[in-house]
Amino acid sequence: MQYVLLKRIARIPLSAFENQKPWAIAVFNLKAQGMETVKSKWSMDHYIYEKTRHRGQSGGLETIDEFVRSFSEMNDRESESFLLQSIEYGQRSPELLNETIAAWKAGSAARVYQLYAPRAHGADGYWRWIEKRSALWIPRIEDAIKSRKPTAVIVGALHVCGPRGIIAELQKRGYKLEQL
Repeated sequence: MQYVLLKRIARIPLSAFENQKPWAIAVFNLKAQGMETVKSKWSMDHYIYEKTRHRGQSGGLETIDEFVRSFSEMNDRESESFLLQSIEYGQRSPELLNETIAAWKAGSAARVYQLYAPRAHGADGYWRWIEKRSALWIPRIEDAIKSRKPTAVIVGALHVCGPRGIIAELQKRGYKLEQL
């Protein structure tokens, strides 16, 4: 079933997938249907970066190497699940994108989580990838808080959602967070 679906939506010849891990197929070759027009230059993080880049230091919560490692360290089960979830999300676009934007505008992290949380494929794959990266960022965010320097932390919406998201993890550590 997945092979037939992959064959239908793939943007490159399937022979190019022969030596690739499933996560690589998902990341580099599958574009969510209906989302090709979404550009990072329209993202909130890009907007904030452009408005604030001359006001002080900027940095990231992860290095490029850490980002790549978050994929390459996936086991086979996680990697396959990541691919299957990516295909599923692609099939749900552009409706999924519209629902995500509406939930984001309403400030509903719970609704965003509901839209993307693990479904038929469990906690492996895409969602686990989000959670693993978020967990690595918590100590870095805490260091920024403890520095007492004004700091803005900008992450994708999925990183703040759910029981293991950044908000929940910081609250477990005793931080009081206020949604603006």
